[in-house]
Amino acid sequence: CSIVIKDTTKTTSNFVKHLQTKHLKQHDEWKQLKTKENPVSQQRSITDIFGEPKRRKTYPSSHSSQKELSVGIVKHLIVEMGLPLSLVERNSFKMFMKLVDNKYKCISRRHITRSMLPRMNQKIIKKLKRICTDAKSVSLTLDVWPDRRLRSYFGITMHTIINNELKCYLLSFERLKGRHTAINILNEFNKVIKFYELESKLVRIVTDNANGDVHNSDDEEDNQQSITVLNDGQVNDDDEGEEDNSESEMAGGDEDDELTKDKSEKITKVAAIAKFSHKSSIFADRLENIKLSIPTANETRWNSQFYTLKAVYNIPHSELNMILNDLKKPELILSSTDKTVLTGFIQLLELFEEATMDAQSENHATISCVAPCILSVVHSLNSKKCDHLENMRVSLLLSMKARFSGLLRQFAIDVPNDRYVMAERFADPIFLLTPTLDVRFKLHWLNDIGYIE
Repeated sequence: CSIVIKDTTKTTSNFVKHLQTKHLKQHDEWKQLKTKENPVSQQRSITDIFGEPKRRKTYPSSHSSQKELSVGIVKHLIVEMGLPLSLVERNSFKMFMKLVDNKYKCISRRHITRSMLPRMNQKIIKKLKRICTDAKSVSLTLDVWPDRRLRSYFGITMHTIINNELKCYLLSFERLKGRHTAINILNEFNKVIKFYELESKLVRIVTDNANGDVHNSDDEEDNQQSITVLNDGQVNDDDEGEEDNSESEMAGGDEDDELTKDKSEKITKVAAIAKFSHKSSIFADRLENIKLSIPTANETRWNSQFYTLKAVYNIPHSELNMILNDLKKPELILSSTDKTVLTGFIQLLELFEEATMDAQSENHATISCVAPCILSVVHSLNSKKCDHLENMRVSLLLSMKARFSGLLRQFAIDVPNDRYVMAERFADPIFLLTPTLDVRFKLHWLNDIGYIE
């Protein structure tokens, strides 16, 4: 370019203007190079510095992500895991949800209790009604129990078969006020049955022996041990459950005075040791050092007390006695005779513990294991020799024969006269048919206990 450009004020505007008009390509290259070397930094305004901070953008209440996360919190954390409603109001939880999704707006406790939970409850009730309508026959499990504040609740669980699969649904969990009389329980039960229209579909009701009611009643005379309602409308007062609960009744109940004398002294000492382990931190620490502990027994669960006894028994004899001696508890020290008696006691009750665990299930049918379990326990009690607990063995055997006489009579086993309402129900051929159809048993269970060769 032959044009000469001069500027006396030490500015470059004339040169830039010339480039833009005569040398546009070179001007663009120069401008791009200048931008890379000296990036423009925009100065913050006063309103940006001293004004209110920009609010975080959140999902609207109708957004799919907002709904999905809210339902997930209520369903999985609060309902299924049992976490408190106050969880959603805690700052730590809110910070965590920001990490999960920065746009999510935490729901309030009020919204959960007044809106979400009632809607979810209505959906579940509609689904339960539809299931009850489609079900051809159902059985129910009833139970009454108190919470820590001794407020009683009445629970009803439905068991049915849908598409060849066992299903289990909680139909009702309501507060039971007043005394636990048969009439009050029956009235609450009838409300649920009528609500779900199950009167013509009810096959059997499973109950326990109502130990919780007996322990928490103001007047034992007003308590019925359990109520069994049959399909024909007959109501019986009865202390036996259906087959799934029958095994848990084997070890409890009506042992005679001789049995009590055999076990009371030893069991009392074991119970005192277990109680002491939860009162003395030193004792608990000593047990923790050898990686052992003693669980707390539940008075209404016989196998819970059995696990407590077994935990004490499994502590090395010398180690346990040394700890008790160091803590100045000589009256709790177990002698060799005590240990021998406990050994026999555990060997006897292990039969019932195994049968109880086999008969407890929610995901598959257990009726096929009823007869094998009962006959196996009776056979073992007949063949066992218990030098220190002979009276206990005989009492348990007599109790088994009385409770399950309907089944045992079919194998020519000498049984006493019927003492229980449900004893004859075990004479139903289904208890013999189902094991033969079960690939786990077939006819091998009869061979194992010597009834066939």
